[in-house]
Amino acid sequence: MRAGDACYDDAVRGTSSGSPPGTGRPLSSAIMVLTLHHLNASRSQRILWLLEELEVPYEIKKYERQATQQAPQTLKDVHPLGKSPIITDDDITLAESGAIVEYLIRKYGEGKITPPTTGKALADELYYVHVAEGSLMPPVVNQYIGTLVPQQTPFFIRPLASMIFSKVNDMLYEPTIKQLVTLIDEHLSKNEWFAGGKTPSAADFIMIFPLETLPRFDQSTPTIAAYVKRVQQRPAYRRGIERGGAYPYDYEAKASDAANESRAAL
Repeated sequence: MRAGDACYDDAVRGTSSGSPPGTGRPLSSAIMVLTLHHLNASRSQRILWLLEELEVPYEIKKYERQATQQAPQTLKDVHPLGKSPIITDDDITLAESGAIVEYLIRKYGEGKITPPTTGKALADELYYVHVAEGSLMPPVVNQYIGTLVPQQTPFFIRPLASMIFSKVNDMLYEPTIKQLVTLIDEHLSKNEWFAGGKTPSAADFIMIFPLETLPRFDQSTPTIAAYVKRVQQRPAYRRGIERGGAYPYDYEAKASDAANESRAAL
């Protein structure tokens, strides 16, 4: 059992309806536990990784995407924007991945994750925390949406919609992503983690999601793929996968499944 929390196993390994030992009461009525409102196949996965690295007791409430791939309306009962991730911690409700990562590290870091305070490490952390959602995710998301829109248009204009998206992608999204991938690849070729050092920083928890999505359009590189593999092999990341459920960008699970199928075929 982890130090300082007698209810850790029940809080972390159970579900949101679990009860602390010997109380007969729901966990939330006995102790205020941080809650992650987790949407499948979303940015929320990186918050699970961070929580597991911090060894913070938490509950997880799961939400499933609708057929439209949108988040369910029930998330708006938690936060007006209805987007995941969202955390609730005592009387605080907080959305936005970057804000959540910074909040959790400031409040629960306790020496497990020490943010850099000076020099290049600080500059690198700040830059990559902001480049993830400010520069990389917009074209990545737009590129993905562009593949969905033609499928939802009337069949007789679908070829035209596809052609328009292809032109926009070739002119705007793909060149921007390639520039950023080149920059990130060069940085990771010289650094184990985004802020340097021997352990992940806020930049890593924010950057991991867009980097995990790059293979969808064959935009990753061997250096970036090795970084993603290093992250996904961390015990804390694997625990996050176990808690959150199936994740489409879990390449370690896919590799394991492929290896098992190969052995079964022998």
